[in-house]
Amino acid sequence: MHNRKLGRTGIEMSEIGFGVWGNMNQNPTYQQRIEALRNTKSEHTAQKLKQTGYFNVDDDGRIPWPKPIPFKAKPNHPSGGCYGARCIGENFRAWLDVHPVYIHPMSALAGAWITYLPDVGGWRPEDKPTHLYPLHKKYNLAPGIGAMNHLGPDMKIGLDLGWVAAEDSLLP
Repeated sequence: MHNRKLGRTGIEMSEIGFGVWGNMNQNPTYQQRIEALRNTKSEHTAQKLKQTGYFNVDDDGRIPWPKPIPFKAKPNHPSGGCYGARCIGENFRAWLDVHPVYIHPMSALAGAWITYLPDVGGWRPEDKPTHLYPLHKKYNLAPGIGAMNHLGPDMKIGLDLGWVAAEDSLLP
């Protein structure tokens, strides 16, 4: 492992793992780059499992980070939440100011995320569909209301038919 520090964080690269394949002075092949990234992903998944335990969702792309990130959201709601484009934007800007810089030496991407923007966004308490909760419980539903991809389109329709044909078949 390399002992370089990551940006302004002071975290040693060896603290989070990079799956680096060998001598960084050589020109790696694409296959070596892919292998290094795959090894890093395996290391990161193992670290996330060690940090948080089992998770019953797809593994996400966040980087496990060994130290807390010094961020406190500035709410705009009596509940202590941050809602609306202005408040979320201001908090996101503040988050970027303290978010660690992570660049994998074998990746074509410059940067990665460490964790979700904490305590920002979501439903205001008065907007939650609480009137539906009894039905969710009665029918053992876990609905996607408010989830990230709840209104995501069915991309397969567009890919199968072509976008113009899909639009013509769906619109009156």
